[in-house]
Amino acid sequence: MPIPSTAATNRLSSNKLGKNYSVELYVGQKNITKYLYGVRIVNNLLSSWPTVSLRLGIDCNDIILNDIYGQQELYLKIVLNTEDGTPSVTLNLHLLYLQSNVALIPKITKSLVPEQQWQLQTIEFSTIPIYASNLMGMFINDIYQETDGPNTGIGIIKKTLTKYGFTYQIDNTGFATTFSTQTIVPPMSFRQMVDYIDKYVGIYNGPLFYNCDYDGTFKMWDLSQRIKRPNIFTVYQLGGGSDPKETSDELKKTLSPQNNVYITSEAIQTIYHSNANILKYGYSNLHITHPNSSIYDLKSGTIDTIATAFGISNANKVLIFNPLLKGRKKYAYSTSGERGNDVVTSEFSSNIAKLSTLQMTVKRDIKIDNIIRIGEPVIFEPTTLEYLRYRGKYILESYDLQLSMAGSDNWDSLCQIRMFRAMQQQ
Repeated sequence: MPIPSTAATNRLSSNKLGKNYSVELYVGQKNITKYLYGVRIVNNLLSSWPTVSLRLGIDCNDIILNDIYGQQELYLKIVLNTEDGTPSVTLNLHLLYLQSNVALIPKITKSLVPEQQWQLQTIEFSTIPIYASNLMGMFINDIYQETDGPNTGIGIIKKTLTKYGFTYQIDNTGFATTFSTQTIVPPMSFRQMVDYIDKYVGIYNGPLFYNCDYDGTFKMWDLSQRIKRPNIFTVYQLGGGSDPKETSDELKKTLSPQNNVYITSEAIQTIYHSNANILKYGYSNLHITHPNSSIYDLKSGTIDTIATAFGISNANKVLIFNPLLKGRKKYAYSTSGERGNDVVTSEFSSNIAKLSTLQMTVKRDIKIDNIIRIGEPVIFEPTTLEYLRYRGKYILESYDLQLSMAGSDNWDSLCQIRMFRAMQQQ
């Protein structure tokens, strides 16, 4: 479907131009931007795709007259502007309407002045990106045999995406090299298929990440390898006892203009739970497989060895936990075919990936093109001496981005983000 016109004449009458953001909303070709006053976009590592909530101040008659019942695509455009008003980042979202609750307010049956009957109410539309849902919800039923060529887990995923014409960004670094002689995928969604292939064939040696972007691009990589890449943004936490604005301005002077930086003076929520994870998953992991060529095969590993090789950290790879827990063991059994050591390393490293988590809120001038890139490395830089052990690289786990119309001509923004790594200290 073509993107609705954004010609100058159209923008003047319908586009909500704010100081930092401008926003447009359409139902099919109908512009309903004038009703919109709130946007919320949420995504995390466990989701298949982002979810988008749209908050409107609208009369129930508008819903009826504009025929907003889900049969047409919702199109949302968000533009981040520079200080001189020049568009710098544009986010185009083609959305599938899921549901809304609309109250039909009693009105006069016949009125000589119809406009007096219009009563605005808050209505929230729940939506998801159409292209992402088309991919992740697509049902698969296929057979991958040795006659088609050696099939690794990552190779099977690529073949499926290519077969059905979907785009992808898949990182080969750290992929499991074990070949599968035959893989039968029962009828299931593509999302379920990825989990199925990871469990029975193996995709990466380290923790698996996958998600579908709003534009339908499938992304997948090994998080223990991804964290070694350059960060997409940095969050600075200012110290107390100083003027946040003066400190922020002074800090910005020392930073390169190309750096993507957020500055906060608010408290950072920390979570560390290594002991709890060891109690749940064990310190030692013994996996018994039933391969095609023999009765059984044993794969084993400990949290220490897995964390050193596949932990979510690019510096000091030492876990902090109570040594009395080293006696805990976990046993697992699989009836899959030939597999490599990733049967232990991938699952075990995923279990300890999120031992150390930071949660924080950033505000103003949020660069929407990088804040939505979950699964990518980010840096936390505290300016308080005692907090330096928390500095360093993390993986962006989730974001909760909210835009709200503060007045008639301005949008406010804030975003709650979570980031994690396996080690508390760097």
